[in-house]
Amino acid sequence: MIKFVTIFGLILLFGVTPCLAQGEHIRRLAAELLVAHGDARVLASQPQMKSLHKKGLNDRLRGSLSGLEILIRLADEEARERRTDAQLVVGRLTFFLRGNNLDEFTKTLSGLIKRYPLATNNILPAILTPARSKQAIEIHQEYCAACHNEPDNNVERPAKNLTLQLKTMAQTEFVARMIIGVRGDPSTGLGNPLSDEEIAALVAYYQAR
Repeated sequence: MIKFVTIFGLILLFGVTPCLAQGEHIRRLAAELLVAHGDARVLASQPQMKSLHKKGLNDRLRGSLSGLEILIRLADEEARERRTDAQLVVGRLTFFLRGNNLDEFTKTLSGLIKRYPLATNNILPAILTPARSKQAIEIHQEYCAACHNEPDNNVERPAKNLTLQLKTMAQTEFVARMIIGVRGDPSTGLGNPLSDEEIAALVAYYQAR
């Protein structure tokens, strides 16, 4: 298979200076990139995964790519600087995913993640306090418990036990999943209802269990 991504190519695409501003579009893009990278990592490391779950992760990655070009453009507009050739990089990611070339797919995502890092200074390190513990328990019961306490593994994308999930990934990726994952249903509305402090409380609570 022809390899479109080289180290030189990544330098041309992404440059070397990380994005320092963290507007809403950059934050959203940074979180989406981390989640996509994590999903691809799981696909690559678990070849014996159930076909149902493999399809679910592939579908989620394709869905993420479908909006990635516009999200990159919005993030660059927010930064007032063109940092990435959005059409080119999304085309390459799509090509690699279709060819199941997860190595090049994750390499390309890694370049983007360096370009658009997720700022977690308002969330991490997450220190558990009595107030945060109380807050986290209330939030978990309201938003998380129904799906995550007893995940249904017979669906394409089962909810994960959040305490166990946090043990399988970097905290930054877990925060990214919290940022983009709690939205879009009747109970949460179209936006993430959680503040950074509430996400920090949840992270601290899950890592202490």
